[in-house]
Amino acid sequence: ITGHKFSHWEGDISGEANPVNFQMTANISVVAVFVEGAAPVQPIGSILETAIIATVIIAVVGGVIRRA
Repeated sequence: ITGHKFSHWEGDISGEANPVNFQMTANISVVAVFVEGAAPVQPIGSILETAIIATVIIAVVGGVIRRA
């Protein structure tokens, strides 16, 4: 997100590690918290062995951009 950098995870995954690898065995709730600041963007690609459908919602809450 331009002008923002990753801060930490909230929800069923916590901590500051980025990226985080996890296995989906049930529904989970995860929020990536971003704060103002510059950070280099380096997309990471991967190959999925099975089909996964994910929804990403981005909302501004109290001046903090949250991606869930």
